[in-house]
Amino acid sequence: MVGLLCPNTKIILTGDHAKLQTIDKFTMFANHQLYCDWIYIFLLARHFDRHGDIKFMLIQLVQKIPLIGQVGTIWDLLFMQRKLELDKFNILANMKRQREYASHLPLWMVIFPEGTLNTPETRAKCREFAKKHDITEDPKYVLLPKSTGLFMVTDALKTQLNDCFDITIGYSGLEAVDIPMDYYMPGEVFFGQRYPKEIHVHVKHYQVNQQPGFDDQVIDPTKPLQPDSTTKNFVQIFDEKTDQRRLRFSNWVTKRFMEKDERMKDFYEDGGFDKAHQHAGYKTNEKDIWQVNPNANDVMLVLTTWVIGYTLANFYWWTFVKLISVIVTISRFVLRI
Repeated sequence: MVGLLCPNTKIILTGDHAKLQTIDKFTMFANHQLYCDWIYIFLLARHFDRHGDIKFMLIQLVQKIPLIGQVGTIWDLLFMQRKLELDKFNILANMKRQREYASHLPLWMVIFPEGTLNTPETRAKCREFAKKHDITEDPKYVLLPKSTGLFMVTDALKTQLNDCFDITIGYSGLEAVDIPMDYYMPGEVFFGQRYPKEIHVHVKHYQVNQQPGFDDQVIDPTKPLQPDSTTKNFVQIFDEKTDQRRLRFSNWVTKRFMEKDERMKDFYEDGGFDKAHQHAGYKTNEKDIWQVNPNANDVMLVLTTWVIGYTLANFYWWTFVKLISVIVTISRFVLRI
């Protein structure tokens, strides 16, 4: 769909992107600027032929979008309400299914730790939160991350994966003072011909067993956190030692986002993430850049979806018309009586 509606979009990779092709199972966290971020990450997975293995942690509102919500539910995506007391069972139950029924399958587990888009309003709330909790970091281009969800996912799958990718996304056509969401809303991107012509993705790879909180196991790895299926409550999510691990991991993730903030600053100044690889000089046949173009499968998928949607819409429309006609006819008959 992106290839059809946003032709000639280029995706440019820097950093450790080659490892995405060789590692089958990992967690991935990214900065969040647009509602379309997850679509572009899906395209990234598709480029490496992993689009069938990707799983996102998204806001619950996405689940209510027609068709996308139903497909996401079937795909077993995680839809979050952004409140731990409401989301904890969903996260651990989902990871339990992943651990028990899909342990042999590849996995791209993608999470946006910021939890929301970066706007002046959310940035102000972020600063207020930081001041309240004596947090000195004050990023400009990203928000301070909430890493508990990422910690829970990593902890639940730590016996099955040992890789984590930190990706930073930058969009062309924007200045440092711009708010990306105001320029690239989904309606404008897909139907208004206003979309980023270049999407820059910087990839950095880490090993889980070298991350703070996972570098020295203090709990029994054969007993991962899991929900109590009888009461749908948790025996205990974080004991004291596990919570200490979570805090160490949280500090590590915050440092990564401060690095992202510096990386985004350089992006706006240099037009790319790597000064040695300026995008203007790239050739289309290089491995770290590709152009999103539609293929036969894309065309058939869009046409099939359109035909089915059109048929259903007309079916329900005529059913509605017939129902109104019957009601009107009965009403007139009753009134005459």
